[in-house]
Amino acid sequence: MKTLLSLFLIILVILILTLGLNSNVLAHIPLDISGPASKEVPIIIENHQISWAAYNQLNEPGEVDYYRFNANKGEEIYFSMVIPVINRYKDFRPDVALIGPGFENNYAEYDINYINSI
Repeated sequence: MKTLLSLFLIILVILILTLGLNSNVLAHIPLDISGPASKEVPIIIENHQISWAAYNQLNEPGEVDYYRFNANKGEEIYFSMVIPVINRYKDFRPDVALIGPGFENNYAEYDINYINSI
């Protein structure tokens, strides 16, 4: 019985290792946010089809971070923003706008002149 249990454990470990080595990793790649994130010098996303994660924060009211990527017409863009469940962020409600040539956009209901000024 002890031999059978040992054999079972060895097979189980081999199976787990085999499946683990052959599977794709489904995780976000951290995005380099060490540079500015301004309109003039945005954070560049080299391939928007890869799942990126930007662990960034806004420190002042009205602060804006810009990210830039190139996409072709018809490509889907997925985006999400996670705000930690911390009491000081309970009223923090940032806006996100996808802007670029050919987009009709209400710019999160901000005036286009305001958008161009920040």
